[in-house]
Amino acid sequence: MMTVNELSVENRIRAERLCRRIGDELAALHFALGEAASPSVDTLQFEAVNDPYSGEASHCGRWLGNGGYRIGEITLHADGSFYGEYDVVRPHPHKKNWFVEAIVVWGRGETIKAEARLQPAPDSA
Repeated sequence: MMTVNELSVENRIRAERLCRRIGDELAALHFALGEAASPSVDTLQFEAVNDPYSGEASHCGRWLGNGGYRIGEITLHADGSFYGEYDVVRPHPHKKNWFVEAIVVWGRGETIKAEARLQPAPDSA
């Protein structure tokens, strides 16, 4: 395992940008203050992995909850692409029939796409 400070400058900047984008998506949902915390790049734990598709080296960073379980993950690929998910697991603050499962980010280079992954609320199904 390694911290974000042990990554290349390029990957460190990518990780910081992804954390900001996840935070922006959470803010856009308008959760009550403190209800859904934004991820911190400083709490990511990285490991080097091989991309199963290209065989190239990638870095996978994970956020762990208080109990040591995974609450989010980003993967930074050698070709400049990336993918990540950050668990929210909260009722949607304004759409009572929906539940926010996670924020998902993906893209390549300077382009970051993001969206909230929604599920029907358990009692509305």
